Amino acid sequence: MCCYLDSLAGYRYGGKSCQKRFGDFLIEYSSEAAVWSKISLPLLKRHLEEKNERHYDDFIHFLRKLGVITSNYLNLNYNVDITLEDLETQAKDNVGMP
Repeated sequence: MCCYLDSLAGYRYGGKSCQKRFGDFLIEYSSEAAVWSKISLPLLKRHLEEKNERHYDDFIHFLRKLGVITSNYLNLNYNVDITLEDLETQAKDNVGMP
């Protein structure tokens, strides 16, 4: 199925990279753009923790304050994905920015 979708995406978008055109195709034709454009906070937190770089520590701490837990991500019964706009709003509220 993915190969067929990628072929359709190639026909629709042409020379873009496979990943880019496949994502664009799903967003444009799935009618689920709001879902496909969300950020998975547990996966983001795990990715930053695996990088193990000090300049991510404040953001990792912020994600912990939001209650993001990576260990049981797949066992949670609520939506832990968030739009970029909502993440920005929460970050601004957390540090007291206007």
